[in-house]
Amino acid sequence: MIPEIKKILFATDLSQKSRYAFDYAASIASVYKAGIILLHVTEEVSPSAESIIAGFLGEKKMEELKKTHQTNAQKALIGKKRDGIMLENALDSFSKDIQSEFAESDQVFATDEIVIKDGNAAEEIINQAKSYNCDLIVMAYKSRSMIVETIVGGTTRRVLRRSTVPVILVPMPEK
Repeated sequence: MIPEIKKILFATDLSQKSRYAFDYAASIASVYKAGIILLHVTEEVSPSAESIIAGFLGEKKMEELKKTHQTNAQKALIGKKRDGIMLENALDSFSKDIQSEFAESDQVFATDEIVIKDGNAAEEIINQAKSYNCDLIVMAYKSRSMIVETIVGGTTRRVLRRSTVPVILVPMPEK
C-alpha cells in the first residue's frame, strides 16, 4: 500500500539554510499535492543548560550573551519589533519567496497554515504534527559536536524518538 501524504509539517528556524530543506518539503508536497504547515518555535534554553553555561562563562558574561541573543533573534525574526504579527509576516514572506522560486517549474504546493509557538521545539513539532493531522515531518538537520548536542538538547533526536509519523531530515550543506 502506497502511503498518502496530504499534509506536511515543515519545522523551520527561518535561517537561509532552512530554505534548502524547504525545497524538499515543497517538492514532496508537489508530487503528492499535499499542503504544507510552516512551523517556527521560539525556544528558551532550559534552566539546567543555562546554569551549566553560566557556570562556565560566569554570570556577567551569561547576561551579556542572553541580551545579545535576544537582540539578534528579534532583528532576524521580527525586524526589531516584538509583535507576533511581524513574525507571522516573516514566515509568510519565507513561504512566498519559495513559492515564487517554484512557480518557474511545474511543481505546485500550498502553504495551508503558518504556525508560531513558544516552548520546547521537539514537543511543539510533535504536538503540531498531531494537531494538524500531518502525514510527514520535514526538518533541516545540522550535525553538531557532542558537547553542543548535550547542552542544547537534540531536538531532532527527540522528534525522531517520539514521532508517530515519518520524519525526513535534510542535512544542511556546508555552504
